[in-house]
Amino acid sequence: MVSRKSNIKFFKKFEALTLEELIKLRSAHEKLLQNENDFPQTIKSIEKINFHKEKEYNEQRELSNKWHIENLSPLINEKYKLNSALKQFRLGLISINNIFGKSIFYENNYYKQDAEKIIKNLKSIELLLNSKYEQNPYKHIPIPNYIPYPIGINKIKTFRFKGVSCKVNFEELDLLLWSKLIISKKEELKHKEKKLLTLKAKVASNNIETRKIASTYKRKYPLYVQLEILDRCPYCSSKLEDYKPVLEHIFPVSMGGKSTESNLVWICNTCNMKKSSLTLSQFTKKYKISRKRIENKLDLLNKIY
Repeated sequence: MVSRKSNIKFFKKFEALTLEELIKLRSAHEKLLQNENDFPQTIKSIEKINFHKEKEYNEQRELSNKWHIENLSPLINEKYKLNSALKQFRLGLISINNIFGKSIFYENNYYKQDAEKIIKNLKSIELLLNSKYEQNPYKHIPIPNYIPYPIGINKIKTFRFKGVSCKVNFEELDLLLWSKLIISKKEELKHKEKKLLTLKAKVASNNIETRKIASTYKRKYPLYVQLEILDRCPYCSSKLEDYKPVLEHIFPVSMGGKSTESNLVWICNTCNMKKSSLTLSQFTKKYKISRKRIENKLDLLNKIY
């Protein structure tokens, strides 16, 4: 199998990373340092486990040898004696293919009876040996599954930044620069949060001011003025006086809508609750209302939408 060279490049521009990504890298580096500190202890633990496995394996082998001596050695010795006794008949043999073979030929039948008796005993001992061997409780001693020793701590790790895989070499990393970057990013984030809070406060202040102006406009543009032109809700066509009419901003205050005559309109309370901070376009799409029909009524009231 041909090994392909990795195309993953080393990452260098740490300034471009977000605070979250920098903290993720710092956590990975802290874990790496912890692994380096724990490495000697890890080696000792592995040595201890492997030693016990080796010891157990040797004990099993000793038991197997002991069982072999006690149960098989007497039969093996007897087999050896019979094979030695059979040698004296070899001169009379013409050919023998197998000691347990069916055909045995002799020059002189004088030795045939004694030789076949020894062969018969050999066959019995061989069968007994096989039977005994099958009874051996230690015949299948598994080889210990030793824990491999780690080569060392890999200081090159792979991360994904902005959807791209990159390598980081922690050994070459400038930790002082890295710490300064994290502090700088935190300060930058605090500044943005402060700026956002100021902006929200400003928007809230503008909203309050806008709604105050709207309250003033209620006096300048009372409900009866609109009822003289249109007595129905411009949005749902319900009779305004029957549904607690409310003065509504056509373009929402939360989006910068102003309390001007062209942006304020009396509508029923139900439509006011539904529309809330939605734009007219969002409102008509959400509740599947005819925008054209609403626009016709707003045109009649000289409103801008």
